[in-house]
Amino acid sequence: AACSSAGTEFGSSVRVPYALSIKINERRVILAGDGRTTPCWENIYEQCKQQINNTAVLKAGHHGHEASFHENAVQLMNPSLIVFSNSTGEDKDNGAEEQYKNAVPWALLLKTCDSGTITVTVPYNAAESITYSEAI
Repeated sequence: AACSSAGTEFGSSVRVPYALSIKINERRVILAGDGRTTPCWENIYEQCKQQINNTAVLKAGHHGHEASFHENAVQLMNPSLIVFSNSTGEDKDNGAEEQYKNAVPWALLLKTCDSGTITVTVPYNAAESITYSEAI
């Protein structure tokens, strides 16, 4: 099956949210778009399990919004590092931090609303550790 999300119509335009999977040797980085749990993440979970399994780094979907959290997909991804690119208001009003922590309690969760710019480095050599830096 193809790994794509069905478009959702809004007025006369069609928005198709995706997640970008980048593989560096055996480590995977997922840059999730603004897709909602249903239909986007449900589709990705059902159609693309091999492409999201065992993810090292996850940039959470839709700024870490609860409407984009899919528990089964997050557990399958099993990331060691999760980044929310969000504002304080988004985090307070709609943040899914607790859901992510419950799904993968061992993952380190970083938020731009707390840390400013977050830079993640995934070395090509799999023996080297993934690192991150914060710049407020």
